[in-house]
Amino acid sequence: MTIPDTLHRVFRSRQKRMYSLLIKTASESLIQLADDPKHLGGRVGILAVLHTWANNLTYHPHIHMLVTGGGVDGDGRWIFCKKKYLVPVKALSKLIRGKFKARLRRTDNDLYRSVDPSTWSKDWVVHSLHYGEGKSVVLNYLARYVFRIAITNNRIISMDQRHVTIRYKDRKAGRWITSRLEGSEFIRRFLQHVLPRGFHKVRYYGIWHKSNAHHVSTLANSMILASIMSGRPIRQSENEDSPVTDKTLKCPHCGSEQLVLLEQLSRPRSRSP
Repeated sequence: MTIPDTLHRVFRSRQKRMYSLLIKTASESLIQLADDPKHLGGRVGILAVLHTWANNLTYHPHIHMLVTGGGVDGDGRWIFCKKKYLVPVKALSKLIRGKFKARLRRTDNDLYRSVDPSTWSKDWVVHSLHYGEGKSVVLNYLARYVFRIAITNNRIISMDQRHVTIRYKDRKAGRWITSRLEGSEFIRRFLQHVLPRGFHKVRYYGIWHKSNAHHVSTLANSMILASIMSGRPIRQSENEDSPVTDKTLKCPHCGSEQLVLLEQLSRPRSRSP
């Protein structure tokens, strides 16, 4: 989610407050829409990450979000996404803009009045796509967005006493571009992305917030049980000696086939005398 450039001046002047307001507003807006039965009807989990740069190091505040592909309803049941999208992006864009405007006006009317009025009629750009499934997706997202910085060493091509030459990807043109900057300009561009002291650029909302840890744990256990009840096989890890079969998941005492394999403890190896 990206803010209009007419807000850049205000964000620069009140970085800690504006960044926090943006992350909170965007996350709560997404949660509100997802809670609506017309869309998902469940509480989602959000990992939100603030970035402040464009590829050429210019000032470009925006938020990346990793969102669950479903949510928890009021009865504690998991609801899968019913459509090809979680929530409509146009509705989300308008809701974020409206909430941000109202909160800024309520908390700092003088700062609100300094904002270019055209800001509230512009589109706040929101992009949404299906990122994938499984643990590897989360790890890839963390590596790609959470730990990213404004520029890495491999994008700095050369430097001398006066200039620094960098390269960046122009996404619209679909090609790499080389840019030669004055040393002072390079430093200025880089330093504008140093966040205020104590600011947390990564935040969790919804079912991923720490206050919901117990509920998430309970839900995870319920989903494990549900997978067994539905007849889906449970496999052991590759380093275990024998595969799980229908026979091994059958209770030797009562004959029940409702057993749940949570973990197999390795047998202690005998030591040589």
